[in-house]
Amino acid sequence: MHRIDVIVPAYNAAQTVHALVTRVLSLPVPENWQVSMIIANDGSNDDTADRLKTVLNPRLDVVELTERGGRANARNQAAQRARGDYLLFLDVDCLPAQETFFDALARQACNGADVVYGPIGRSGNGFWSRYVESVEHRRRLKAEQGDHSAAAATGIILIRRDLFEDVGGFDDRYLFYGFEDKDLIERVLAQAPCIVFEPGALVLHQSIITVAEYCDKSREAGRWTAPLFRSLHPETYSRMPYGRLDPDLAPFLLGSIMRVLGIALADKAVDLATWLVDCTKVPWHATALTVRLAAALSYMAGCADRKQY
Repeated sequence: MHRIDVIVPAYNAAQTVHALVTRVLSLPVPENWQVSMIIANDGSNDDTADRLKTVLNPRLDVVELTERGGRANARNQAAQRARGDYLLFLDVDCLPAQETFFDALARQACNGADVVYGPIGRSGNGFWSRYVESVEHRRRLKAEQGDHSAAAATGIILIRRDLFEDVGGFDDRYLFYGFEDKDLIERVLAQAPCIVFEPGALVLHQSIITVAEYCDKSREAGRWTAPLFRSLHPETYSRMPYGRLDPDLAPFLLGSIMRVLGIALADKAVDLATWLVDCTKVPWHATALTVRLAAALSYMAGCADRKQY
């Protein structure tokens, strides 16, 4: 008998957490497998806790954290309660898409995989659905090329529990958005595991996205968590798109120009991209390019006003 513990960090997730828990615990489980779920309520100040109390299922365990400590810490706190052979990390706004979700993961685990990750999509036909699809297309190409460092993400990833514990879990120093998943994946890959991309482990992103929220996350990552990741994994960071947007890695003059552009233009680019997303007459590719530009400028702005840990 094998067991998967589904680990989910939740912060102010009242709009999505109930749907995720209900969906996960209702999915069919392969023969000789068990699935339990551990939610870490990361100091939420909305109705997340109340929503979780409405779920009466012995397979659900809720870890209540009184203060927000970030997604890395929340996942670690939940993982300490785990007893299964495998840990499945999901984001609170990502719903498994297919009834065979656990079959696909279990099949790869039985075939010897130490790590299994899947695609992230989005339902619907609006701008963000197509945007997420374009991002996922590039990610899938990286996965097919075996570039798991670039492709793997903890929005949907299954890891052998002993391997997770061997590398020390998530790094609790990542207090803000970004890079805590890439940091874990780099340390896991250093153990030379058998890692597999499984298309059947598809999850669909559910949260409402705005351009401002999307770009705020880029700015937050550039300011707070990128310096830590860069110090720990300098070669990987320099190869990432983020590394190419980081003024600290550019020649002095170019870096100075990048900082000025980020601070001066990021907010204007966000306003323009927001207008384009709401305007149905603008070609999708032009809008998507503007959204990517706004996110890039926001990241450079975050780098410009960053503070070291």
